[in-house]
Amino acid sequence: MSIVSNELVWACIQKTHCFRMKVLNQKHAMSRDPMNVTGINSMKYNGLVNNKSVGVIPCKDGKGFELLTKNQKSLNKPAKMVSKRTFKKGARTALYKLEKTIGKYRSDLLLPTLIKASCILQSQKPVKKTRGKGAKKE
Repeated sequence: MSIVSNELVWACIQKTHCFRMKVLNQKHAMSRDPMNVTGINSMKYNGLVNNKSVGVIPCKDGKGFELLTKNQKSLNKPAKMVSKRTFKKGARTALYKLEKTIGKYRSDLLLPTLIKASCILQSQKPVKKTRGKGAKKE
């Protein structure tokens, strides 16, 4: 466990952390934190503040996604704090396993995590080539 409360840490870094970005014509500031599933800069979703946080990022090879979670035993060791789990099997299998994992770990972030993972999987599908209106058959 951390020595300082989560609320005090959030009060200190709310407007000054390095992942915060201000977008024009929007009420709320956004966050680029990899442990932030929604991208909204709030205490509930912030990965820097919470002891249990979840993140979903695409794999480096472009197939599947990685689930990032915080290790409870090594919160004071930054190098070992984040654990990664890779999902590459298939979309349905990966999302089912993700749902089972997140439901036990942090159930309030289940829906945003599933949405982000499915968007990542959708973006990794190859684009179908469509013929134009006046294109000739080959």
